[in-house]
Amino acid sequence: VRGHAGETVTIRPASGANVAVFGSRSYLTIDRLTFDGVNVSSVVMLLGNASNNIRVQNSVITNSPLTCISSYNVTVTPYSHHWEFIGNEISNCINSNDPSNDPTGNQGSAPAIYLDNAGDNLIEYNSIHNIDGYAVRMRKESAFSNNNNVIRYNVMYTLRSGVQLGAGSNSAFYENILYDACNPSVSTGLNPPVGAIYVALDSPTNFRIYNNVVHGSGGSCYAIYNQSGATGTIARNNLIYNNPNTVFNSGSLTQSNNLTTDPNYMN
Repeated sequence: VRGHAGETVTIRPASGANVAVFGSRSYLTIDRLTFDGVNVSSVVMLLGNASNNIRVQNSVITNSPLTCISSYNVTVTPYSHHWEFIGNEISNCINSNDPSNDPTGNQGSAPAIYLDNAGDNLIEYNSIHNIDGYAVRMRKESAFSNNNNVIRYNVMYTLRSGVQLGAGSNSAFYENILYDACNPSVSTGLNPPVGAIYVALDSPTNFRIYNNVVHGSGGSCYAIYNQSGATGTIARNNLIYNNPNTVFNSGSLTQSNNLTTDPNYMN
């Protein structure tokens, strides 16, 4: 499904809960479309049970009253898997109903991408900004985990929180640019976020954090926060500068070659 080159094709329902729901669909490519949730009450793009092998590219997902893209509460098997989000702009995920309400952590209530029981997904080359919560959040609400997800080459900025890597094993977060995270001006969440890259909740295992830039976080955030229960985390070759704090670990974390001093950026 592709929008004509040079034209703007916008899907904007006049009412309803969601803009697009994918149910048990598979083997689709969505290209050059705008999904606008300004008139809906829940999620812009909902990944349904068993949806798989779907690519969303070169599109705009915006104006969510809650989460822009979500597999939240997908609780039957097989779960959503092998989704690809490539080269999209994902923005303005703001919980206008109650910006302080987050039933799963109170660190921002409207993630841009919420992977709940969704594995083997690819998120790359996206611009993610103005988010009342995490740019990407990985948790689980049932027995299924978020294994083998890859998040790379994205630019993420102006975020109430940062990214949360949890619930599963063998996922990778690398070569992303993350700035202006933990920004309290985006919303008034109940609890302040603790990490721009937050490895926590539901026993994350063997997460790899390589070659990222984390710059200019707010509040009292750590650039990388590896919480108790997170095991086998590796943080390597990250550029961490101008953040309130650098790295915190109460779990199992291996660090090497992370630069925390002035990198002398070139314009």
